[in-house]
Amino acid sequence: MSDKDPLLAVNVNKPRLLVKHSELELLSNDSAYRCQCPACERGVLLMMRDPNTFMLLSVDRCLLCCQGWN
Repeated sequence: MSDKDPLLAVNVNKPRLLVKHSELELLSNDSAYRCQCPACERGVLLMMRDPNTFMLLSVDRCLLCCQGWN
């Protein structure tokens, strides 16, 4: 019997979804970049940003379910 989380990488091959940062739930008041994954509701999106323009990058992926976001 496996002790892996059943959500681990379940969305890795699914198409990327569109998301607005303003619609995401923050995990902490200390960081505007760590958000709850709307796909699995348990994973974390780190919401990577371009260091020059601060625009959200389309390389974001949930650390648990691996859902990609644009």
